[in-house]
Amino acid sequence: MMSRFRPTSSQMFSRPWWTEQVRTFSWVAVVTILIWVYADMEFTENKDFTMPLRFKISPGSKLALLSDNDIELTFRARGNHSSLEKFEDLKKRNGNRLEIDVSDFPPGSASVSGEDLVPRDSDLAKSGLTVTSASQKQVQFRLDRLISKEVPVKLDYTGATLSPEPVLTPKTLPIEVAQ
Repeated sequence: MMSRFRPTSSQMFSRPWWTEQVRTFSWVAVVTILIWVYADMEFTENKDFTMPLRFKISPGSKLALLSDNDIELTFRARGNHSSLEKFEDLKKRNGNRLEIDVSDFPPGSASVSGEDLVPRDSDLAKSGLTVTSASQKQVQFRLDRLISKEVPVKLDYTGATLSPEPVLTPKTLPIEVAQ
């Protein structure tokens, strides 16, 4: 038995009728949004990506990268569908490569697993994805410390007499070289 009554045409578009319709619509909208958010959060998927891995050094870190910079890497990322798409779009806009900052490693040779290196990419962190596997078990690179030196500026010329004698300014130049 239905407890609601069917309004007459004079009651159909009255203030109480509109209030009831808005209240019903609000509850339906809230429940629909909650189901949608839950489904997006709960249902994760995996996707494989193949990208070159490029090491970079932060400015001011006083380190130099001595290794080959581009390594092709395939990895599997796990996350919800929208996060995977967001990551893919970010990578397409940023040259479709992983950029890994290795400034916090000490100078010398380092061997790090691909699964540990890939999460260091800033776009992956922004997307909220996790790395479940990587094609290369170990990735090797070599860092060296940069040292600053002042070198004198000299003009090396032969076969001519310069008149007047050239004046070189500045007398020295700062350079940074790997140790």
